[in-house]
Formats: sequence, structure tokens, C-alpha cells
Amino acid sequence: MPDLPERIHFLGIHGRMVGGLALALKELGVKVSGTDPVGFPPMPGILERAGIKVTPHGQNGRLPSHVNAVVTGSMVNRGEPLLESALKRGLPVWNAAAFLQHHFLRATDNLVVAGTKGKTSTTAMLLWILLAAGKPPSFLLGGGIRGREQRVSLSRSKVFVLEGDEYPCGLGDPLPKFLRYHPRHLGLTTLQQDHLEVYPTPDAYRQAFVHLVHQVPGNGSITINTDDPGVATLAGLTPTPITSVGFAKGADIRIEEFHETASGITFRLGTVPFALSLPGKMNARNAALATVMAQHAGVTPKKAAQALRTFPGVEGRLDLVAQGMRSRIYTDEAYHPLALRATLDALRSRHPSRRIVLLFEPRYTGGARGPWIQALPGSVAASANLVIASPPVELHSYARPFSTTGFCRRLRTLGVQAVAAPSLPAMEASIRRWCQPGDVVVISFSMIRQDETAHLTRVLREVLEIRDEHGTLPT
Repeated sequence: MPDLPERIHFLGIHGRMVGGLALALKELGVKVSGTDPVGFPPMPGILERAGIKVTPHGQNGRLPSHVNAVVTGSMVNRGEPLLESALKRGLPVWNAAAFLQHHFLRATDNLVVAGTKGKTSTTAMLLWILLAAGKPPSFLLGGGIRGREQRVSLSRSKVFVLEGDEYPCGLGDPLPKFLRYHPRHLGLTTLQQDHLEVYPTPDAYRQAFVHLVHQVPGNGSITINTDDPGVATLAGLTPTPITSVGFAKGADIRIEEFHETASGITFRLGTVPFALSLPGKMNARNAALATVMAQHAGVTPKKAAQALRTFPGVEGRLDLVAQGMRSRIYTDEAYHPLALRATLDALRSRHPSRRIVLLFEPRYTGGARGPWIQALPGSVAASANLVIASPPVELHSYARPFSTTGFCRRLRTLGVQAVAAPSLPAMEASIRRWCQPGDVVVISFSMIRQDETAHLTRVLREVLEIRDEHGTLPT
């Protein structure tokens, strides 16, 4: 194991990566503490249960005297009093990705999954396969596997499975995080512009992935989703061997005999049958990518298929929060057009005869000049019947903001009922007016709006007549 600092303080500890790293280092015997002014779920509860002390602000802008290193999240900037205190004291200061790179990733064979959408689920499937095969790796996940809180594990394994995030490392380090992960084996899920505040053009976004592909050595591998046009443009840029996976006829490993059932999906890779309890073609692609990558860690497709039969899915991906005789209520983190289409298509496949309703908070749109104003309506209209949309959430203000009313107007021209709700009470009123028993509803709100999501769920249960285990409706 590496020579680690004895006591580390984490700035921005409620971030998924930073909080997960703090937990993993605590398990290795490092004494950890943290600061974060924002209680970003679900990390506050996880850290509290682990006995890690977190304060909203530093005491008088000073670090605890016993700290001998600091690790920061990507949103921590100069001027933060505790950061300034650490720099004045001459302490080592790392962003989380650079810390992992320096202390762990140079000595391991790294299996990295990257892409606009699908990377969390694919990474989680790959991890699940290796665990089931008795080959537990170190790992870094951006989201939690249902029923498992652990997002980061640092072990003695020579294999490290990582979700490759393209967001900048932070604190003056403009590198996408995945460029610090040294992939030997790389999986690519999808490629469509995201994080518009960082990558203002599609080409700027693609270039980050071009740099990633060039990091993979010739004795490594690249596995691509050949069904995605963006990912397909990355093929052949280096001499590293490439395996293409997908539904397309030209795929090296083709997904065949795909079927959607009430309980999940079935398909075949070569001669091996697969069955998952998750919906949609996107999950079939994710599973196929994970299966091919697992072979580089010594796991056969047959063993991968056996493992994935029990894979429970990832939190924040079509979480079923309430169900009645006919109606269902799901929550989902999807906001990107690519992810929304996959989410709604999966619901349509699972509930072909039901009315699909989306309660949607547009997020990180780039404003009225951003691409989402054009891309979102078509992605939603493919499977949704009714949309109730709130004002957008942005990381930056725009002179011309994203128009929720314009979004709904465009949806109506595409044949979808659409209502712009300027506030939470207005959204509740729209639910009571337009929703009805038998609807299948997905709530896609920002994760920081858990209270709002819980309130809307209670309203929906009442309107859809979904009773609890005692047969009573919510009040």
C-alpha cells in the first residue's frame, strides 16, 4: 500500500468522489475530517453513519492544527479560507483525481469507463461482475449500486475499476478527471456534448475524449458502443486494439435476440444468453460493454451473464418510489437529451399501454443559445405523453435564459401535452389537474431538491390513488 498522509482534511467532502475517497481512506486507517457548506445528498448521511466529522465552515478560517494534507473537490476555488490556510502552512494540497493518480493509479491495471451517459451503470456492472467472480478490485463509482453505499474502495488488488468523469479536476487543474486515470482498458458508452459551461462546442467536448483515447497503450484495449455516432468517430485514432459492441450489424460483438419483458430484458452475446432486471436497450449495451471489459480481468462472458442476473441497478436510474395496481412513480437523475430519451424509451418499453408523464426540471441547458432548447423536445416527445416542466437550474446566469414556456410550446407542436409550471405550487396544481390513475410518472429533478421530489411524490400518490401497505392514501 502507498505511503499515505496520516491526517487528511477534505474540502467539499459532500461531493460523491471526495466523500467516497474520504470513506475509503478512513478504512485504510487515515484520520479524516471535512468541510462543506452544502449538504449535497446522499453523502451527508453516509459520512455521518461512518463517524466522519463534517463542519459547514472552518473555525476562523483555519484548518485543524493536526492536519498534514488537504484534498479538494472540483468546486473548491482560491479564496476559500481553509484552502488559503493550508497553502500558508505549506501543506500538500491535492484535488481528488490527482491524489488517486499519485498514490494509487500508477501501480495498477486500470479499467476505465467513460462517456456522456451510461458510464455509471456500465462501471457498476463491470464491478458487479468482478465481485461475483471472486476478483474484487479497487474501484471508483460516481453513483451507488442499489443496496450498497460504497462508492470508492482502495484495496491491494492490482486491478482498479474507475468511472471516467470528463469534468475538470478543479483548483487550477483544467484536466478532465479521466486524463489522470491511466487507462489500460477503456470502455466508451456515448458521446454527445455535455457540461456546456466547460465545453462550449461539440468539438471541444470531443477533444477531451480524443486525448483519453490516446492515453491507452498498445497492449491495452478500447471497447466502444458502435451504435453511438459520437463514439464511432473515436475508432481508429490509435493503434490500440478496438472491440465494437452493439446492435449494429457491423459490430464485432453483436447484441442479438433482444426482448423486453415485464421484469426486465433478455438478449444474447454470441452463444451466451443474458437476462437483466433492468429495462431498455441502453442497459443491454451497458451490460455488453461491461462483459467485454471483464474479459480483460479474466472473467468469461458466461460468468458475466450469471453475475448480471442479480445486478440491482444504480441509484438515481428509474428508482421505483411508489406503485399501485396500475400506476407507477419513478425518480431519475436524467437531464441530458440523450439520457432522457433512453429513460423514457425504457419506460415506454416496460409500460407500452400506459400514459407516460414526465415532471421535469431542465438543468445546465446553456440558456436560450444552448443546444438543449433544440434537442430536448425531440428526446422527450419520442415516448412521453404529458410533460409538466419547472423553470431551469443553471450553473451560470444567461442574458437569454432557457425558456420553459418555449420548450413546452415546442412539445405541443410535436403532439405532447405540455405545461410550464413557474413554481412548486403551480406544479402541484398541474398534477392535480392533468394526472390521473393509471399514469406512469417519472420525476426528474435536481438531486438537491429531495424535499420537493418527496412532496410531489406524495401529491402524485394521492392523485394516482396509490395507497400504502396499510391501504391508506398520503395526507
